[in-house]
Amino acid sequence: MWYLKKVNSGVLDIHVEKLKNSLAKRIKDSEKLTEEQKSIFTDDRLVHLLRDEPQPLYDLHLEIMKELIPEYDEREFNRLRTANHKIEGKRTAEEKLIVEKYSLLKTLLEVFGYNKVLSKSKSKSYWLTRVKEQEVCTYCNRQYTFTVIKDLKNGKRENDDSRIARPALDHWFPESLYPIMSLSFYNLIPSCTICNSSAKGDALFNFGTHIHPYLNDKPNPTFKFGYLPNGKRWTVDFIDVTDVKEKQMLDDFHLRELYHCHDNLEVSELLNLALKNNGTYLDRLFKNVLLDFAPTTKEEIYRMLFGTEMLPDNQDKRPLSKLKHDLLEEIGNVYGVNIVGKNE
Repeated sequence: MWYLKKVNSGVLDIHVEKLKNSLAKRIKDSEKLTEEQKSIFTDDRLVHLLRDEPQPLYDLHLEIMKELIPEYDEREFNRLRTANHKIEGKRTAEEKLIVEKYSLLKTLLEVFGYNKVLSKSKSKSYWLTRVKEQEVCTYCNRQYTFTVIKDLKNGKRENDDSRIARPALDHWFPESLYPIMSLSFYNLIPSCTICNSSAKGDALFNFGTHIHPYLNDKPNPTFKFGYLPNGKRWTVDFIDVTDVKEKQMLDDFHLRELYHCHDNLEVSELLNLALKNNGTYLDRLFKNVLLDFAPTTKEEIYRMLFGTEMLPDNQDKRPLSKLKHDLLEEIGNVYGVNIVGKNE
């Protein structure tokens, strides 16, 4: 969760090649930008906006926005969001002023054109989600995020008809407030539709309060999933949430509420298995039957039994891997079933 591998420079070169020239043309042809504003977006800056890693990308964004908008100040964004959510006639005088101050953001959003240029372009968006190589939601680890393309035969080339499905691309810095980063490779995070459109909403992220997946060096978060009795069933809970940024991610993506949807499914199934067999069946099946039956690794047996990854470094590869790993580890602590230990 919340971890993505950076890509090589060749991938970034292709990303720039696909988008820079058309972006430069849209800026040049814009009737809403002044010539002075257009001159700020040099070719060199456009390249960096498309390919830079998160911190230098943000620094460049800040530099450009301060040139475009006098007294630009992101501390005003919460008030701007509140004003934008109101009908124009219901805004206070102060809200009208702040909307006017940042009116250029809407123009820049149109010019950079994420929706038309990237989101609705299957050739570009499907290429992008494939090279990111993230097949499970980066934020929740609950759903697959495959890029699905129909098999083509007889030399047929990939086209829009053959492109079937892809993950959503979430803007870590929201495009409505950070439009010049809306096409940036490292600001586009593969995610499920729930996390992208519903759970996150318009929450404001920054490096000091939230985890950026491309700046995270921990493939697995430090918090643990736990379980509690809830009447006649079990309910999932979070324990050992000591990292402030992790807590903020859990809260802003409403992961406690989302994972409660699994109480009657995976959570109850695992706990009932342990309780009904007091650990002995699972332990015997794991250690004696399967290991003797097939010359395979403990990780492969675990994957076959539970449909998830055992090793923490691989838990971003299959949905619910962290949930099941943590619950099985807790079952092991209670019932003495060594399921998630190291290879023997």
